[in-house]
Amino acid sequence: MLPQPVRSIHSVTLVAILLALSGGAADAKPKSTTLPGHSADARFKHSLPRLKFWNQVAIDASGIDHMAGQAGEQLGPGRASRAMAIVHIAIFDAVNAIAGAFEPYDNVPRAKPGTSMDAAIATAAHDALVGVFPSQKSDLDDLYADDMSAVHSPGGRPVADGIAVGHLAASEILTRRIGDGSETPEPHIGSGWVTSDDPGRWRMDPISQKTIALGAFWGNVTPFVLASSSQFRVRLPPVVPRPPVARRGGKIESGHAGLLARRMAEKCGEAGRSLV
Repeated sequence: MLPQPVRSIHSVTLVAILLALSGGAADAKPKSTTLPGHSADARFKHSLPRLKFWNQVAIDASGIDHMAGQAGEQLGPGRASRAMAIVHIAIFDAVNAIAGAFEPYDNVPRAKPGTSMDAAIATAAHDALVGVFPSQKSDLDDLYADDMSAVHSPGGRPVADGIAVGHLAASEILTRRIGDGSETPEPHIGSGWVTSDDPGRWRMDPISQKTIALGAFWGNVTPFVLASSSQFRVRLPPVVPRPPVARRGGKIESGHAGLLARRMAEKCGEAGRSLV
């Protein structure tokens, strides 16, 4: 079961995260206007504890997903990062529909004046999390019901409008990411992926000995902001020359192993002579 998140999280606030998501998007441009009669900063600050709460829920859900015996629906850094991006884009679009400070990431129109930002945040986060961690739906539903019991205290149209905005924001980003390349399963070493000892090539983690080649095909996944996964790719490292073949005592030693053996033998010989 998901642990109850702590509402007072001492970390970088999600204001920066959400604004970074918005500002980094190709079509996300700051506006100079907000909803008539509303202060975006004041409304956002009021809802910040709930936003932090659902951020912690998302972190906990990802952590549980990586525990032994769990479904492993978003296993590995690539899939986990994608899941968190989906959740926070849903929250951003829900908040932005009410605050109106930026262009939306997806097709989420401006909300009605007075729409509950708390309801929108909770609903967007819940729906997106269920979309990426379906095996945890029961626990997420419980957290959502508990959180919304406090949001519902004012009641009326604002809360219903906030729920509708949250549903739409999560639905838009989840739909957009269908068929983004992440559906390709991770290959297993020896069958779907062949390792290599050559410099710069991926090989199995010698500590964990995991047989899954996590992220082997992640370069084919559609980026969230970049035009392509190779847009800012660094240059390839210089080619490492293969050491020459060495013949010692009638035996042929080649490659790095042979060179290392020869140097060790030479060092041992030097050390022995120095003791005489």
